[in-house]
Amino acid sequence: MAAFSDLNILHIENISTKEKLTLAAKLGYDVVAINVFVENVFCQEEKGKSKKEQSKNVAIPAPVKVPLVDKDIADLKLRGKELKQLSRFTTVLSDPGQWRRMQEKDIQAYDLIAVQPVTEKLFHMACSTIDVDIITFNIVEKLDYYIKKNPVGKALERGVYFEITYSPGLHQSSRKTMISNALKLTQVLRGKNVIISSAARIAMDLRGPYDVANLYPLTVC
Repeated sequence: MAAFSDLNILHIENISTKEKLTLAAKLGYDVVAINVFVENVFCQEEKGKSKKEQSKNVAIPAPVKVPLVDKDIADLKLRGKELKQLSRFTTVLSDPGQWRRMQEKDIQAYDLIAVQPVTEKLFHMACSTIDVDIITFNIVEKLDYYIKKNPVGKALERGVYFEITYSPGLHQSSRKTMISNALKLTQVLRGKNVIISSAARIAMDLRGPYDVANLYPLTVC
C-alpha cells in the first residue's frame, strides 16, 4: 500500500496541531512534519538599545512532537500503521548571513530544514550552498525572480526538494497565481524532487492525498 506524507503541518499551538494530525491520519497520511515557522532568525533592532545590548539571534522553539493515543489514529491502526511525526523548521531567507545561523544546534535539531528565498540571489544560494532539505515559496504571490535550470540542477544534485503548498490557494482569489507559480516551477523541475504539502493552519485546510493530486495535476509528468 502506498505511503502518503504531508511535510508541512503548520504548528500554531498544540490543540490545533493535534486536530490536524488526527484528521491527517483519517485522510490516509502516515508521515507528517510539524512545521515551526520563524520569519526571521535575526532579531529586529530595538529602539533605545545599543548594538551591544541587543540580542542578535531570535530564540528558536524546540522541535514539536504531539502526543497521540490509539483513538486519534484509529484509521491507521486498522491498517497496521502508526503516524510518523517529523519536525520541520522553516524561515524566510532574506539575508545571506542567515546560512551561518542555520548551522547552529537549535535549528539543526530539526529533522527537516526549509527556506523561502525572497530574491534570485538568495534562491541561487539556497540551491547551491545552504544546507537545507526543502526550498519553499509564497505560492499565492507573484515570484519576484525567475526559476532557472542551472541553480535548480545544483539543488537536484544535492538532494534538495521544492515545495508547492495547496492550502493558501484554496480561496478562489489566489488560485490563479497559485497555479501559475506551480506551473513555472514544475516546467523547470520536470516532476523531479517536487513535494506537495498543505501548510495547513486549521484542520479544515487539509485534503486527502488523491484530492491533492487533483488540485495539482500539472505536477505529474
